[in-house]
Amino acid sequence: MIYYILLIFSAALFGGQFGLTKKYQLTAGDGIKSSFLYNAISPIVFAVIMFFVSGVKLEFYPFTIICSMIWAVIANAITYFSIKSLALGSVANYSVFLLGGGMIVPAVYGFFTGDTVTVFKIIGIVFILVAVCVKIDLKEKNSAFAYICFFAMFLLNGLIGVLSAVYQSDILSYSRSSAEQFAFMRAVFTAILGSVLFLSFSLNNRDEKNMTKIYVKASPWATMAGILNGVANLILLYSLLYVDPSLQYPVITGGTILFSALVGLLFGERPNKKTLLSVALAVAGTIAAVF
Repeated sequence: MIYYILLIFSAALFGGQFGLTKKYQLTAGDGIKSSFLYNAISPIVFAVIMFFVSGVKLEFYPFTIICSMIWAVIANAITYFSIKSLALGSVANYSVFLLGGGMIVPAVYGFFTGDTVTVFKIIGIVFILVAVCVKIDLKEKNSAFAYICFFAMFLLNGLIGVLSAVYQSDILSYSRSSAEQFAFMRAVFTAILGSVLFLSFSLNNRDEKNMTKIYVKASPWATMAGILNGVANLILLYSLLYVDPSLQYPVITGGTILFSALVGLLFGERPNKKTLLSVALAVAGTIAAVF
């Protein structure tokens, strides 16, 4: 039961991260440079924390380094496609593909790698899938490129979950660092790649002084969001030792939908009927998946 409580706590952290990220975006804007700057800043403090938590040491296992580099590429790619998706389509469709991929891809991976399949687990996944689909706006017209971005996010966010599961499992019998060292290294590589991308986009487009001040003002929000995201993902890594991916990610998805709706209230976002129905289905699916 303690691991289910940790999963719910992790979902709450993700919900809090969304709120802090929104605060960052309201301050720094939603341009591509702002997004990569977010990736450059947000993991730094968490990386320092994990360095001390892991015993002030470095474990250079090739498997850990490779997984950390893959994580960094995926994380920055998600940011890129997120910005494009929000520019070309609605937040509703964006959230459907992001959350749907984060649940379905790891769940399918878990089923094919020997996770226990139960009727309640399937019911839970179906409920949460319906919960995210409730928000689809069928009247909205999107370009072909918009749907390429949507599906890219769907796949990439799912791959983040699969990568975590692979790292913590014995499917690949390579020597690897601890969960704390993995969290530290992926944060470092994400920050490095985000910095390189930000600087690359800044070379031929220098910001005015007022934009630099805005970036500085927005940095604390990115830092706090990065800490919440890092802690939440670290909890997921620990729980993967005891909870199957096909169970973990429905709980995380359903819980995140609930806490995101609550965080939205802080920004004056009143939930409509679709949102309330989505939250109710997500909570029901989460409860069903646990049994």
